[in-house]
Amino acid sequence: MVGNAGFGKKGTILCECAEAFLLLLELYQVAQRVIPEYRDRAMEAILAPGAFNPNQPPQGAEEFLTRLYITRNPRLLSEHQGMSTQLPPPSEALSIDRYGLHLLLHGRPGSVNPVAGIVIDYAFRVHRRSVLGYMLGRLLSSVGRDGSPTFQRILASVMALPRRYREAIMAYNRKNSPHFVPQQGPMYHIHRARIDPMQYHNLNQQDIINVLLDNRISLEWIDHAYMYGVNLIDAHYTGGTMSQTLLDDIDNKRLAHLQVYGVPLPIEEWDGWRHPSKNEVAHLHLIMETEESQLVQRNLDTPSYRRGMDAPSWTQVGQGGLPHYLASWLARDAQEYAREHPLDLPEYPELTQAQPSGDANTSPPDDHDMDTAANADTAQQPEEVGSLSCESSAAMVVAGEGPIEHTDIDKASIH
Repeated sequence: MVGNAGFGKKGTILCECAEAFLLLLELYQVAQRVIPEYRDRAMEAILAPGAFNPNQPPQGAEEFLTRLYITRNPRLLSEHQGMSTQLPPPSEALSIDRYGLHLLLHGRPGSVNPVAGIVIDYAFRVHRRSVLGYMLGRLLSSVGRDGSPTFQRILASVMALPRRYREAIMAYNRKNSPHFVPQQGPMYHIHRARIDPMQYHNLNQQDIINVLLDNRISLEWIDHAYMYGVNLIDAHYTGGTMSQTLLDDIDNKRLAHLQVYGVPLPIEEWDGWRHPSKNEVAHLHLIMETEESQLVQRNLDTPSYRRGMDAPSWTQVGQGGLPHYLASWLARDAQEYAREHPLDLPEYPELTQAQPSGDANTSPPDDHDMDTAANADTAQQPEEVGSLSCESSAAMVVAGEGPIEHTDIDKASIH
């Protein structure tokens, strides 16, 4: 808060004006961070046109403006000092809540190393459904860092296409006997892809699907990871020429699949929001302040509007985390592209006409979802999700090249 000792009468008035401005600014920012349905009358009033200008502090009070510091509870901080913030090992990759906490502390929007595709809202809640897709990408991608972003992006494009992996399994079953069988837990064996660095730019969706099939990844896992897939594409789509070249066609297919097949169903046990504890929030604020000071000290060129709570990739409180249209691709532009690039979706008589789905919207989560997320301390292991027990000899064919061995290294046993 702003102190006013020793300023005299005029200084005291200006100091109080500055403090009032900061309090109103705080309310203004909080109001912007929740969906309209969640706003009270005070929030609606301060967001009304012309009611408050966050860029116009009281005249003469600029020198008194300082940031509002959050009151720290020493007990909460001391209790949280012993908590490990290291990246959990691969053996705990299905500990969704533990990875969710790590992503909140070190991969949230506006952090030094933000992780695209993870849904985190302004209440510091992590949507569990967005975590599994990220973990699969880390486990399956090649060891080298150079190819991992490409692998993750193409994997996300598969996850973002409703029924695409189901169709791939059906195509595999038409050509192979015995048919595809997703592996059953509780032990999961994941084999990383071994990809020659020269082949990264030749990777396509079928190559990634081959890796999924070879690892016998469950269909339910890919359906569940839809949230991660669409949000990673949304994060990478900037509207520029490169985005249009790489992602326009992918998102056009996503919208076409979405219209016919709907949103893939989640795994109930891994769904909903992970709510942070009070001491986790206190610890997070310390991390955020430390990162902000480091950015200033290092004179890094990250613009302020992409740092901290000002980063655009935070999710408003009340949003479901499943956007229908991408943030940087307006609905009218996507619809016009679809008219100019019509699609004929493949037919698979073996599959039902449409799979059950939820609604692709950005409406507030229902009371059941909120209650389930609030009462769940850790994500339970789903009972019907297939495990992986992959054979050690298989090959992946990259466009224009010969087979590339990829199933004999970096085996990760996941409990």
